[in-house]
Amino acid sequence: EHISRRTPAGVLLQHGLDVLRGAGVEAQPEMRYGWVVDEIIAETQAKHYDLVVIGAFRASGWQRLMLSDLTRDILAGTNQPLLVL
Repeated sequence: EHISRRTPAGVLLQHGLDVLRGAGVEAQPEMRYGWVVDEIIAETQAKHYDLVVIGAFRASGWQRLMLSDLTRDILAGTNQPLLVL
């Protein structure tokens, strides 16, 4: 839905899919709603992924602290390898 409506999230998701598919990686988009950390951890526990990749925007001030907390919390809640871009 987000991809077809070209929402900001949909545009980013489509770009990520295009990059992955261009590299020969099979990818299936999925959108979840809720607290980011809880949803990422729930997804990694529900399915058996070889690698979890998350992205982070460069930030400053309090936003930088928030991003590092999210990454730490995701890392603590998953058993899979985690790649942060």
